[in-house]
Amino acid sequence: MEQARVDKPRYDITFLHTGAVHVDTFNELLRPHKLSIKHIVDAELLHEATRDGITPALITKVSALLYSASTESKLVVCSCSTLGSIAENTQLVAGQQAIRIDRAMSDLAVSNDGKILVLAALQSTLEATTHLMQSSQHKLNSQCTVDYQVVDGCWHYFETGDFSRYFAMIAKTISLHQADYDCIVLAQASMAGAIDHVIEKRAQILSSPMIGAQSLLQKLVQ
Repeated sequence: MEQARVDKPRYDITFLHTGAVHVDTFNELLRPHKLSIKHIVDAELLHEATRDGITPALITKVSALLYSASTESKLVVCSCSTLGSIAENTQLVAGQQAIRIDRAMSDLAVSNDGKILVLAALQSTLEATTHLMQSSQHKLNSQCTVDYQVVDGCWHYFETGDFSRYFAMIAKTISLHQADYDCIVLAQASMAGAIDHVIEKRAQILSSPMIGAQSLLQKLVQ
């Protein structure tokens, strides 16, 4: 039997994360708005996606988590780019649709017909973000050109908690390529901190947490 949403949702937003680091990130971004927020963290979902790909079993698992969250929340958001397509294809209660946090960033990136470089820390994310960017281009009839690149070796530092090295490697890659692009897109929410490590910013650098949070606030008042 399908669950029904409670008459008055307990939470404004429920996030599904694959890393605990994102809890503080989104709490800080949304704290001024005094929202009721719930965070679900399951790192194994990303490990499974990286190891086995997006399998039917993983889709079922993620969809069930998102659907359950929608019974008590106005918005349900997946902050993991690798799992983003599952979120956007998950129908929730009351006709609601789960949200991927990087959709707003992708739409913004392709809104100008320039040259874009997408950087990712994981190959699985790069594949997911390629599909995301292509769908944004199609939706907005964008004529921009997009290149894609993995920042080799940096994910190890994220997994071991060495965020300084993680951000430094990403920032170095940004600095190396930004003169050749109008916009650089950081595919994973965890990469956002690298922006502060770029000494001289010559291109527009986009990350999903702030842009995504602004989009969520707009959806809450619609």
